[in-house]
Amino acid sequence: MRLKLTGALVLKEAILSCPDGRGISSNTRYRHPGGSESMDRRESRPGLTLAIALKEPDPAEFLSALEYLAVPPGTSLVPLNKRPELVRLVVGLRGLYKQVTAEGVSGLLTQADGPRDLSAVQTWCRRIGAEQVVRYLRDAVALFPRGKLPTSEVRREAWVGRLSRLSPDPLRELDHRHHAALEEMAECLRAYIQDHRAKFETAFAKPIPSSPDVINVLETALARADEGVAKALKEGKKLARKADERRRILGIAEAFASGDDPRLIGFLDEITALTPSHWRTVVERRAARPQLFQRALEEASAVALDVTFPDRVYPRAEAERRRNQGKRARERIDSIISGLSDPNLRNQVKYAILQTLHVFYAYDELMVSKKGERSVKNLLSAFEGFITRP
Repeated sequence: MRLKLTGALVLKEAILSCPDGRGISSNTRYRHPGGSESMDRRESRPGLTLAIALKEPDPAEFLSALEYLAVPPGTSLVPLNKRPELVRLVVGLRGLYKQVTAEGVSGLLTQADGPRDLSAVQTWCRRIGAEQVVRYLRDAVALFPRGKLPTSEVRREAWVGRLSRLSPDPLRELDHRHHAALEEMAECLRAYIQDHRAKFETAFAKPIPSSPDVINVLETALARADEGVAKALKEGKKLARKADERRRILGIAEAFASGDDPRLIGFLDEITALTPSHWRTVVERRAARPQLFQRALEEASAVALDVTFPDRVYPRAEAERRRNQGKRARERIDSIISGLSDPNLRNQVKYAILQTLHVFYAYDELMVSKKGERSVKNLLSAFEGFITRP
């Protein structure tokens, strides 16, 4: 059974961070204009003005300062559709900068409101003259069937997944080709604000309406999310006990606790001996059933995240030990694939190994449930006949 802890925490964070009024910014909790309680986690910036923000040379800091002025601490609970358009423009373009910088354009394309958000930022970028970003987004959409972004989030994710398996990945190629687009956008926005400074100052200073109904709904949702987190933590501890017991029964508890998992080491040692022909078979097996491997990866990675995150399922020291084990395993990949001369095959093999390693980050936690055991079996099936199943 997949751990629910990550899902519960993600749900809570989503409630806290939704940028368009269906949730609260990650910087603010429980407060509306005039409210007395603030749990805003942003650093206070007294004395910050638009004039000061415009002088900030770093694009990321410039956009951060603008968002601070547009959505002051304790006010981001108010839906953005109740705020002036210039406020929405600032928040939207800063969000674009953060997301694409962190994830590449694929992050924007696959988010729940991708088509709507994409249309909005294209409109704003045309307005401020950020044509390189407009071309960047246009070229990204052109990679989809018929040059249109599907309304279905599932279909968008599936298509992005298909593109990511190509070599080179066309979306990553776009990221590299337009690497300067976001900085250009920040400078275009700076120039646009300088030309329309009075309008922005008026928009930022406009009184912010209160939304008590939204507050009540969100506070209720947060309380439920807290209950979900507590329940998931309890289930996680129970799962850890089962995994520990499994290792004791197998007689590997001491070896597991004192060093890297011997099953992980065995897997890496065995795949080191694979030939290019073996690796082509592994890649072909994975390509033949992409949905099966994707579902297995999602299950395994969710459990792995929980067991390697400090003080979720295991104490901080154990979680840190497991993360370091995973890091050492990933460091071996380059030497394992060094004998592959075909760059396309080498990239696909690296991708296959990285995904399969999730099995070993939480092997016993997965194996104590039928769903987890199935995920382990499916992820390792690409290597059938080439390795010894743990």
